[in-house]
Amino acid sequence: MGKSQPTYTREFKQQAVALFETSGKSKTQISRDLGISDNALSKW
Repeated sequence: MGKSQPTYTREFKQQAVALFETSGKSKTQISRDLGISDNALSKW
């Protein structure tokens, strides 16, 4: 059996993108801080 993918709320996704756009941190650092993959953040 494979792992099920986590489900994130629309609000969480919007906040993650806003953090990336305004914080000046790299996408990789934001992803690590939030516990998500770089790929997920890129898609959002």
